[in-house]
Amino acid sequence: MVNGLISVKHTVTTISIFLTLCCWSIVSHAQSGQPPSLEASVERQTVIDGESVLLYIKGENLTEVPDVSGLSKQFDVLDSRRSNSQVMEGGVTKSQFLLRFELLPKNLGQTVIAPFTANGISTQPIAIDVVERGTPGAVPRDKVFAEVTLDKDSVYVQEQVVMSLHVLDDGSLVSLDPPVPVIPGVQVEQLPGGDQRIEARDGEEYRVHTWRYALFPQKQGEIEIPRLLVPGSVRDPSYGGGLILRNMATRRIQIRSAALSFMAEPRAAASTADWWLPVEKLQLQHQWSADISTVTVGEPLTLTLSVTTRGATSNQLPEIEVPSIDGVKIYPDVPALQSQPTEDGLVSQRQEKWSVIPQRAGKISLPAVSIKWWDTLADQEREAVLPAQTLIVSADPEQVIPQPVVNVVSPGVDSIDTKSNAAAAADAQAEPSEHNALAGDRSAEWKTIALLAIFGWITTVVSWLLVSHRNRRKPHRISPRDDNAERLFRELRAASEDENRPQFREQLMAWAARQWPDEKLISPIDIAQKLDSEALFEECQRFEASLYSASGTSADTRKIYRLLESGLKRKDAFKPDADALPSL
Repeated sequence: MVNGLISVKHTVTTISIFLTLCCWSIVSHAQSGQPPSLEASVERQTVIDGESVLLYIKGENLTEVPDVSGLSKQFDVLDSRRSNSQVMEGGVTKSQFLLRFELLPKNLGQTVIAPFTANGISTQPIAIDVVERGTPGAVPRDKVFAEVTLDKDSVYVQEQVVMSLHVLDDGSLVSLDPPVPVIPGVQVEQLPGGDQRIEARDGEEYRVHTWRYALFPQKQGEIEIPRLLVPGSVRDPSYGGGLILRNMATRRIQIRSAALSFMAEPRAAASTADWWLPVEKLQLQHQWSADISTVTVGEPLTLTLSVTTRGATSNQLPEIEVPSIDGVKIYPDVPALQSQPTEDGLVSQRQEKWSVIPQRAGKISLPAVSIKWWDTLADQEREAVLPAQTLIVSADPEQVIPQPVVNVVSPGVDSIDTKSNAAAAADAQAEPSEHNALAGDRSAEWKTIALLAIFGWITTVVSWLLVSHRNRRKPHRISPRDDNAERLFRELRAASEDENRPQFREQLMAWAARQWPDEKLISPIDIAQKLDSEALFEECQRFEASLYSASGTSADTRKIYRLLESGLKRKDAFKPDADALPSL
């Protein structure tokens, strides 16, 4: 994504330069009678791979500006600057412009900068040789370079590969912000890193900064890791700054790593599992909520089963199915998935929970549970097994079992039987009236309960509507650094409604300075990169171009404000997962 944003940025920047200088040059040429001229040059014609080169284009008394859009095909345009001047010579005013581009070559070998043309005048083509670091006679501009290493050259498909990005510098590096790489056909997860060490190279000491990433190839075959582009900044006393603060001046750089590749082999032929799971280690654990040797009928138990692996994402872990068991009701819960990045890779866990309710007394057997997985360290299939278990279920002692009534008739006791039958008849006659009275009392009681329930339901609905209405009217509070930043952000919204684009830009940068006081943000594009918003990046590019456009390039300040607000909400909602997985 970063490469794509940089490419768009180049195009918009060159258009902005073209339109601005075109307007200025027409006015200047009208005041001068000097012949026009156009020249192009570079600071050096041999460039070390991963380093930038400066291109200068100088024009005098021109009514046109050369088209520079073709530079983006062979270079990443890291920076562009322009300066305009008027010189008095022999009583005649001569107008001049100077364009300066910082270019990062995309490929090794010879790269030719095509001629530039303006007012029918063309420059000469410029050839640049891009050589590898260490080439004899090639002196590096900065002692900062990047390397990429892999812990494995060949893996199975979906097996973890740990990639390390090393950036070496001689102490001049001020900042570095490598993005998460985008590799086609590979899932990339960032791992803890950023550690430093000292290493000797060619008789010199370098600081080595390391970032690690877990790669999971999703297809078989050769996987290409493209050249990674790493932005940063270095100390450069000659690059801006005053007499007092000159030693604090910095220059932005972009360095490239070399391309790399590895092989992703298909699933192992010896695997017999239904679910392909190549990992370094796997544990299968279980836990009951109570002692299963003393269980009562109808008493619910909770069985928790955890699968923990090293070298896989949580989505790779298989679902565990429990078969239906006679005498037991089983209700599954929603599985919990989580991953914990470590320096050696991902530790992931899938946790399944079931509610187990015995339905009868006696011994109930639960079958064994097993998971087949491929041990990538030993390169063989293994099986984790949870042995079969037995529930010892007893009847509920409080459960009353009704006994059947048996009438026994014996000879010689007719009078007793007759009396009993008569009493039963009398009881039967008295029962309906008592039953009717009880039914009447219960009917009145249930009517009262029903009315109370209806009243409570109506009260709940009214309260919910009032709260919902109040929440809808309550404005969302952006979380800037302090009240001053919040006030500036509110004023920025009002400025976005006006058509004064320079004033909107001024207020936007004032708010950014309060929002991120420790950051050096010099343009709206830097704010978009800070929030990692591609849509905001493109809109800020159009906005910057509109400030210097003579043709009135459109830019929607209201849309910039909305995208900025959305980016802030997204950043504020992100919270790292604090739950740690159990140690393997």
